[in-house]
Amino acid sequence: ADVMNSWGAPALVMHDPFLDLPEGQPYPLDDGFNIAFVGTFAADEPVEEVVKAASLVPDVNFYITGDVRKTPPALHLRAPSNVRFTGFLDMNRDYLGLIRGADAVMVLTTRDQTLQLAGCEAIAVGTPLITSDWEYLRGLFGRGTVFVSPSAESIADGVRSLREKHEELVEEIGVFRRERQREWAERLARLRAVVGAADDRSDNEREVLVVDQRSRKGR
Repeated sequence: ADVMNSWGAPALVMHDPFLDLPEGQPYPLDDGFNIAFVGTFAADEPVEEVVKAASLVPDVNFYITGDVRKTPPALHLRAPSNVRFTGFLDMNRDYLGLIRGADAVMVLTTRDQTLQLAGCEAIAVGTPLITSDWEYLRGLFGRGTVFVSPSAESIADGVRSLREKHEELVEEIGVFRRERQREWAERLARLRAVVGAADDRSDNEREVLVVDQRSRKGR
């Protein structure tokens, strides 16, 4: 959008509206505080630091998603007893059950300008989020979120902070989601007005729609 504006073209940015998602299938979780780390074992995901962080908060259960065939064998050997590797989960069944049932969803990246799709899904189902401390992600996830650096110590501190203010963060998510949905409706109406009036404008006057499709992190 900034680039478009520098060209003199007004830009309309439409972020995720956090729409309703299916209920999914309940996922079996252990007693206690449960965190779902959503990832695919991609190169930008600090999975090893998450495993190290789990050893610093042994009273918290970690569920790491993704195809376990992509994990180094040594990672499984180093993982403490409070870490479970779930394997690949079906999006509309186990996966949704996991992020709904967990006390928090964690989605981390060492790469800037990366849209956290799983983070959007967490907000959509009302589950507090732990994500990476990038300016872009701070703008995307305004409330109900704890931001951390990709180190075991920072991740563990983020888990402790989220657990302490969990109820507050859940409330924040509800407010934030309603605000974002109102914003989406307003911008959608604006977009429709722009499209409807496009034939009456010169090319230099036309407004540009920017749908946020940066690098997306899924499951």
